[in-house]
Amino acid sequence: PSPITPSKRNILGAPPSNLYYNEIQPGFEGIQYDHNLKIDEFDTEGNWLSQVVRDSHLEFSQSTWKLILSINPNYSPIDWQKDIKTGFRWDAKIWHKDQGKLMKDHPGVDIKNPWEVSRLQHLPMNCLSAGSEQKSEKLNLYKEVVCEILDFVMANPIGMGVNFNCPMDVGIRHANMLVCLDYLQQDEDAKDLVSRVESIIGGYISESTKHILDNLEYRTGLTSNHYLANVMGTLFAGAYINSEPMADSWLLFSIQEIENCMNRQFFIDGSNFEGSTSYHRLSSEMMLWATLVVLSLPEERIKNLQDVNTKNWKTTPKIQRDIKHQIASNEYVFSKNFWRKLINAIRFTDSITKQNGDVFQYGDNDSGRFVQLSNTGVHMSSVEAKNKYLNLRDSLVSDEEYWDENSLNHKALLGAGIGLFDLETTVKDYAQAEFELFTSVPRDRKKFLAYIRTIDEPYAHQNIDGAFKETLEFHKEKHFTFDSKDLDITKNSSAKYFSDFQLAVIKNNAFSIALGGISNPKQHHSLGHTHNDKLAIELQVNGEDILFNPGTYVYTPNPKARYVFRSVKSHNTISVNGQEQNRPLSGGFGLFNLKNETKFKLIKLTETEIIAEVRYRKVIHQRRIKINPKSILVQDWCNHKFEQHWNTGKPYSNGYGKRLA
Repeated sequence: PSPITPSKRNILGAPPSNLYYNEIQPGFEGIQYDHNLKIDEFDTEGNWLSQVVRDSHLEFSQSTWKLILSINPNYSPIDWQKDIKTGFRWDAKIWHKDQGKLMKDHPGVDIKNPWEVSRLQHLPMNCLSAGSEQKSEKLNLYKEVVCEILDFVMANPIGMGVNFNCPMDVGIRHANMLVCLDYLQQDEDAKDLVSRVESIIGGYISESTKHILDNLEYRTGLTSNHYLANVMGTLFAGAYINSEPMADSWLLFSIQEIENCMNRQFFIDGSNFEGSTSYHRLSSEMMLWATLVVLSLPEERIKNLQDVNTKNWKTTPKIQRDIKHQIASNEYVFSKNFWRKLINAIRFTDSITKQNGDVFQYGDNDSGRFVQLSNTGVHMSSVEAKNKYLNLRDSLVSDEEYWDENSLNHKALLGAGIGLFDLETTVKDYAQAEFELFTSVPRDRKKFLAYIRTIDEPYAHQNIDGAFKETLEFHKEKHFTFDSKDLDITKNSSAKYFSDFQLAVIKNNAFSIALGGISNPKQHHSLGHTHNDKLAIELQVNGEDILFNPGTYVYTPNPKARYVFRSVKSHNTISVNGQEQNRPLSGGFGLFNLKNETKFKLIKLTETEIIAEVRYRKVIHQRRIKINPKSILVQDWCNHKFEQHWNTGKPYSNGYGKRLA
């Protein structure tokens, strides 16, 4: 067999890296740390691991290292505690809650980077890619996947280090580990390999699930995508780890909380309550994968949930009595309201997808995914990548190809949703891998789809015909004209308003425009992933973006940039005396907390006109968008002097860590 060569990690705007222990990382905005452990030899006995884990964990880690070498003698271990950009290193010898203290006085460090690597989301795609190879090469690639999972188990004792600091990422990791093992188990050629590792990986996930339940990101009535990921990790463990005595309790709890998260976090119009189109994708993916797991369970396991002794459940929130009745009385476990919202969540994504396949980018985009079976993007030369991205100018030093993942293309979510529900959508280019998997459930698919047809309630979109009730003193306008000969952006258009998300969308085959209000008081209480984008528009004509929403770039490693990308001046709206619409809380809390001060009203929506208003403190801003065959007129009125802002591509980030030139 040829040597097994790992694929380099290419995440969150970082240059490609193997993340080896002795590898020098390229830095972030000129900030670089040399925190590498001084390991001279990765000896076969695993003595080198004494630098990585505590003495109390060393015996287990060394035995796991020997197992790795028995599978692939040439395996090169990964430093899971290292920031792929700056080289800063956390410590698996230190308790997870103390990892933040290590970052003090170290600017530029991003704890999100090791979390992202630790999700292991590249491994399911590696499994699928390997499956199409000849047997010898396929097994080599399978071995690389298994060794990388074992490497993580070896170097990340439960509750220790940076990769147990955030239970969300632990939950996502569970799903990706178990999807990989499931895939390998279904290949006869890999069964011997799986039999060697499934008990150690299963035992690790069981203990890791207990860590999640001890550290749930939950407060009564206040949940988010983080808590949903906690629950998803517990669901996967309960479904797959049959030998675990608590497995049925984990399942019952997870089904209850997934239902509750759908009720709290998704609106009737299908949209998610985070105020971000990218976070809508992340949370919707989790909900779809939840249904895949539950619909794949044997009937006997669902019946066994009625026998769970809920009095033994010690975690908050408690398992409620009525969840058993809900499961028994619903034909497909979850409530009708759950299924309706999930179907409309797919329709929401279909509606916010522009002609080029990207979605309108409102709110934060930190490239978050749950499980990836497919990837969308392009291969670029290092020269092309450095010309496109400012963040790579000083850090991409090699001449190898750069994979530019497109985080704004949500075709994987659409493929899964269309596959599960057999939906008719305007978007026809969806991911086949997800589509094919989700068409495989449930076992009696014809009966399931008949049930879905009886309960489906598409969100009703209606034209709104109103007018301004008052005339404001100050006025400005902006014309956008388009020269394309055959263009008519008024022809065959559709207008939709998602009243819960507060987003108006007008589209046809030649153009897409959206206007955001995103001020629903039922949004996530912190507004942590929303922007100051009220009455901001995003515009694309003939597949070319004209007006951009800026995206995120980064969070904590550059707080100044975080505030710039979220600010009103970076969006296609107006500002009054430089004021933010929703002001951030003081200090570091402001990075993920805004005051909820805006009130939005859509006054008119037709296929050729949008009129809307936003109020905050003493400011009243009214905007009218008039769409003509070859032009768009944007008119603004305000009760104070104001400045218009037009983002034509600066600042702009199309995925976390990426800043376009």
